[in-house]
Amino acid sequence: MPPLDQRPQPPGRVIIGWNSAIADSDFHPVDPALRIQDAMALSPAPTSIGRPPIETKPIIIADDVWIGPMVTILKGVTIGAGAFIEPGSMITRDVPPATRIGGNPALVIGTI
Repeated sequence: MPPLDQRPQPPGRVIIGWNSAIADSDFHPVDPALRIQDAMALSPAPTSIGRPPIETKPIIIADDVWIGPMVTILKGVTIGAGAFIEPGSMITRDVPPATRIGGNPALVIGTI
């Protein structure tokens, strides 16, 4: 484990609404053949098949961000400082600082 001063620090003054999901992976492979392999590896039947690698990407949330309820944030997204994410939004790409964003997929509504 890295020393405390080298570990990622949680953002400051961030509000995350209820039932929001922050997903740094797809939880399963996207390729159909690898999905079958993954299903077989996770089945209750005895098998020697291992799980295939699952791609992950970090999610970065800056300070002073408001994330409304029922928001989904997908892997690899950076949310800039002071951003405001409307309830029920699907965040699939980076959110600029001081921006109000909403929808599925989320689009810029305005600036703050």
